Amino acid sequence: MDPSLTSGYPSENASPRLTWAQGLLLLAMLVQVGLLLQRQVVPLLRRVALRWQEPAIVRSAELAFGAEFSDYIQFLRSRVPADATVVIPRDPFGSPFAHVGIMQYFLFPREIVNCPPGDQAACVQSLGGSGTYLLAPDSSFPPRQALPAARTFVSFKGERGYFSPPVR
Repeated sequence: MDPSLTSGYPSENASPRLTWAQGLLLLAMLVQVGLLLQRQVVPLLRRVALRWQEPAIVRSAELAFGAEFSDYIQFLRSRVPADATVVIPRDPFGSPFAHVGIMQYFLFPREIVNCPPGDQAACVQSLGGSGTYLLAPDSSFPPRQALPAARTFVSFKGERGYFSPPVR
């Protein structure tokens, strides 16, 4: 009797063979890797290559959240002073515009604050200092009825933009 059959290990002379199930599994894995490369990795590498000469903040914003977000961040960085305080909305659904950490990263060194849960109108009124800008990612924030008349809306696209502090 062949010793390789009794010990459970193939002998040095035995050639490795794939069973049909192992071959099918290997084929499925190769198809998965091919699809991943084609649909995810290659397009991402193209996007990175197109933005390689851009500053890291611009690249990060676009790769993480898309071109519209990146353009809006560039707009804010070019118009909101570095020593300003920026009030962002509180969004329970996870918008990047409402996340203090994300906005602090992209708008640094500006101070980022958001209203605590509750009455957004009262919060906006209490945070209306002369160095405070109110981010307006959409028409729901800041509540328009809570804004002092002295604030000026600066539009990025449509209702997205910011409200500047009152001019003294």
